[in-house]
Order: sequence, then C-alpha cells, then structure tokens
Amino acid sequence: MQQIERGGAAAGAFVNGRMIGFASLDGILMSRPEKYANLTMLFIDNRWQRQGIGKKLFQQICRHAKRKGADRVFISAIPSHDTISFYFSMGCLDAAYIIGEFADTEYDRYLEYHLK
Repeated sequence: MQQIERGGAAAGAFVNGRMIGFASLDGILMSRPEKYANLTMLFIDNRWQRQGIGKKLFQQICRHAKRKGADRVFISAIPSHDTISFYFSMGCLDAAYIIGEFADTEYDRYLEYHLK
C-alpha cells in the first residue's frame, strides 16, 4: 500500500477470481545518473509459469515506470536459473549501478531494464 501511495503501481493476474500472479513497483525514483524505478515484486504461481503471464505483468509495470519518468527499472532478483533466465528473456541486463536502497539482499542478482 505504501508503494502505491508514493506513486507506485501493482498489477495482478487472476483466474476464476483467484490471484495467480502479481507485480509491484515502488513510486520512488533514484538517480544514478539515470532515473531508476524499483520493481519490488514479480511472482507467478508455479502452476501458471511459462504461459506469458509474467511477461504481461512485467510489461505493465514497465509502462507505469516510464509514465512516472523513469529511464530504467532496477530489479533485485533471487539468483535462481529460472528467475534470471526470465529477466534476460525480457531484455534485462546486469545492473550498471547497484542501488543500495533498492537491493533486497547481498545474495541477489542486480538487474536493470532500459525503458527508452
């Protein structure tokens, strides 16, 4: 809720009224030197993965980040093979800057997505 109040966004995917996936973006932008938005969560239920749902949620969140004036989206990702493969398939790269305020844990893989 706090992320939304700061101008962020949340998106969900539902099947028969049941949430099967969600994504969220914090509304705070950080400059390093480009403006970064923070993708705080992206989750798809295991039974619904590899069906394009994560891609649609990611694209929706990125559109919101761009409307807010962000140049890039920062992602602090769990370093599993499937997670990193997903983000690379979306066009993400290893982050040029590690934004400490956006990093979840020191064990995560830091990625970014260029919006422009």
